[in-house]
Amino acid sequence: QLSSAPTPAETGELVLVVGATSGMGQDVCTDLLARGYKVRGLTRRAEDVKRAVVGTELAQVDWVKGNLNYNVSDVEGIMGGVKKVIFAPLLASRAGLDPTYLEQSGGAALFEDIEMNHHIYCDAVREIARLGAKQGMDKFVLVSSSNIATTSEKFVQSDGRAWKKIRVEPSLLNREVIEWKLRGEQYLRASGVPYTIIHAYSPPPRPWDDPDPKKYDIAILQDETVGGAMIRSDLAKVCVEALVRPSTKGVTFGAIDVSKDLSGDTLSLVQKVNKQFPNWKQSLDKLASDPTSRWAELRDK
Repeated sequence: QLSSAPTPAETGELVLVVGATSGMGQDVCTDLLARGYKVRGLTRRAEDVKRAVVGTELAQVDWVKGNLNYNVSDVEGIMGGVKKVIFAPLLASRAGLDPTYLEQSGGAALFEDIEMNHHIYCDAVREIARLGAKQGMDKFVLVSSSNIATTSEKFVQSDGRAWKKIRVEPSLLNREVIEWKLRGEQYLRASGVPYTIIHAYSPPPRPWDDPDPKKYDIAILQDETVGGAMIRSDLAKVCVEALVRPSTKGVTFGAIDVSKDLSGDTLSLVQKVNKQFPNWKQSLDKLASDPTSRWAELRDK
């Protein structure tokens, strides 16, 4: 029987981090390096990143060039020697970052965004999992969206979609991204690769956000009626802890930051969980495994 305690990094064990140049991704890389792992970071501008991190801990990362927005075939060239993966890229949205481009394109930029996110959250997850299964990958940690249902009955509706449980603005882009994330989760479960799926939402920093992690408690939940945002540094901690704990294989869970002024049903649920597991890391060892009967049909399709 596997111990639930984190295992020390084995000599030469390599972790691929997708989304490594974001604020959260950099925290993930730094934590992994401190634990003794070798880290490979995927970025569209590898040479620029290498120059920018000279003299820092992140200079130890093996920065490799790849653009999953358009070319999923880049995956094959970066998977050599990879034993573990943390997949946590940011939403790809050129239209959202550049309203002028959206207007000038006559709306076509929105559909370009949809296609990019299809490549990232569905095709790239599927390809990394496929290659990982071939080379005996130990663990694939996938950061997906908050409030996606965690039971097989809710994952696959009659039309293959499951949007009704999702607490996001019902825009076309959001609906499509959620569909691709759901499909990516399904392919990962079916791949045979040991995995952990984290449902979490980490919005970009805003002037009115309080960035002090000391004012929040991390809560680990398997209840899709509860949702909330996370400080990115906290989400990075959860990702790495999930990666190193054998007990989180084959598990899907939600992670939120709970502020001191939380109230209502969410507070009651969090208090119940935290009373049983005062340290959020302990709760990772007591999570229910995902049902497995419905995913095999997706394998190799």
